[in-house]
Amino acid sequence: DAQILARHAKKVVLIHRRNWFRADLVDVERVKKTVNIEIKTPYIVKEITGRSKVEKLILERTEEKEGMVLGTGDFSELRVDGIFIDIGLEPNSELAKSIGVELDERGYLIVDDEMRTNVPGIFGAGDVTNKGSKFRQAILAAAQGAMAAYSAYNYIRKKF
Repeated sequence: DAQILARHAKKVVLIHRRNWFRADLVDVERVKKTVNIEIKTPYIVKEITGRSKVEKLILERTEEKEGMVLGTGDFSELRVDGIFIDIGLEPNSELAKSIGVELDERGYLIVDDEMRTNVPGIFGAGDVTNKGSKFRQAILAAAQGAMAAYSAYNYIRKKF
């Protein structure tokens, strides 16, 4: 996503909570070689401020302890004209797994074209499903959410 944005912006700042990336090494190297992308690690965005538009971010430096990313209390400001939020690569599918929903080898919920899982009455949508393309974006997640809601409605209507 940073590389796509870099084609349309003078400068892109990629903020990441760790000093290392889980993304494919090839992708990370491409981003590092892109001249108008600045990588800022290890930081998290604590606050987004501005009057009628985004003007600056309040960043907090992080550190990793026992696998957890924790804020250090060291804050800084970054002036920006806009933001693009990307959630990363790991699906949060533990709850679904605990109730018997099948996951693929990467931990994503397996859903069919109507967003149904293998557990009757349980539907999935968005970045946590195997239906996501390489473009894991809010607009696609919202569309899948609408599909899942419609399927859930039909399921309930037929059931009761």
